[in-house]
Amino acid sequence: MQGKYAEAILACDEAIRLNPEYAEAWNNKGVALEALGRTSEANAAYAKARELGWTG
Repeated sequence: MQGKYAEAILACDEAIRLNPEYAEAWNNKGVALEALGRTSEANAAYAKARELGWTG
């Protein structure tokens, strides 16, 4: 919400590193990537979140 998408991606990457099955972190990474116009990467992150059971 503060526009700090690059920082958000780094935070999500750290959360995912600590727990690769953390679906919400994958989804949040997708949101940040999408905000930066990185659509294909965002779609991959969303797909991973769904694969892990994210229904958000």
